[in-house]
Amino acid sequence: MQLRPSFANALAQLDPAMLERESSLLCGLHDDFTIGYLNSAWTRFADENGASDLHVQYGLGSNWWRCVPAVLEPFLRDAFARARAEPGVWEHSYSCPSAEFERQWRMRILVLPRGGYLLDYQLLSSHLHDEPVCGLDARDYLDEREMFVQCAHCRRMKRAKPPERWDWMPQHVTSPQAATTHSLCELCLAVFYPEPR
Repeated sequence: MQLRPSFANALAQLDPAMLERESSLLCGLHDDFTIGYLNSAWTRFADENGASDLHVQYGLGSNWWRCVPAVLEPFLRDAFARARAEPGVWEHSYSCPSAEFERQWRMRILVLPRGGYLLDYQLLSSHLHDEPVCGLDARDYLDEREMFVQCAHCRRMKRAKPPERWDWMPQHVTSPQAATTHSLCELCLAVFYPEPR
């Protein structure tokens, strides 16, 4: 468990041993969205998925918004506002595949009574990809800025050259290119991030 002393009061009504037993990835945020708590499952998941440096880049005291792709920020800002305004728990299901596994997750935002938030990321399912690996030339995916565009939800890559489409390229998940930016493919935008009504 990683806990900033300044976040201990926010978690005071929760049993620390219970939080550590959770298989969900838990992240506690101060009201200003700085990270105040990470459970052991969070750390273990990062280590097991080749992202041990995550603790340094986005560890305690970091602003959580730094790790959110800009294209998702309006949706998630609205989610936090709704979690504050409406009683209960805000939740959203999404896909976040690794190079090897298709994984479905649920993110929940719990507003803590003493201030701050507890983010609960639950792995719903995980299975080997059954989608064929795209064997096309990576240069076909560089846009006019010499950038790769990856969907922030399904992690497919946008083919910049005709025919324009979004393809599964696990090598870009395993070894992300420095020149990668994020967007949402049309399907994920329509299904998972519709305009608020």
